[in-house]
Amino acid sequence: MRLRNWTAWLTVGKRKKRNRPPLDERHRLAIRLIARKSLRTSYEAIALECGVSRRQLYRWLDRKDFRRELRKETEKVKTEVRRSTPRINLDGCSADVLRRYFEVAGVLARESD
Repeated sequence: MRLRNWTAWLTVGKRKKRNRPPLDERHRLAIRLIARKSLRTSYEAIALECGVSRRQLYRWLDRKDFRRELRKETEKVKTEVRRSTPRINLDGCSADVLRRYFEVAGVLARESD
C-alpha cells in the first residue's frame, strides 16, 4: 500500500471546516428585511432587494452566524412591537369594534363599499 493512498483513506468522510467571510451589509440588510417580513413579502422579493438569488438567501439561512443575528434582530422587532402596541381591554368588545380598531391601526385593510 502506498503512503499516498493510505493518507487519502484516513480523510474519507471527513470534511474540512470552511472559513466563511463575516457577514457583510447584504447579509445585514437581508436580516433586517426577514425579521420585519410580512405575510405578503416573499423571500424572492427580499433576495432581489439584497441583490442575490433566492437560492443564495436560503444558503445564508443555513449559516449559523446568520441565524444567530436573525434571532437577535427578530427579538428586537418583537420588543419594538410590544412597546408600541397599546394595551387594550378586550372584555365585552364586539367583533365590529375590534375590526374597526385594527383597521385604524393599519393591521387590517379597510373594506371598500
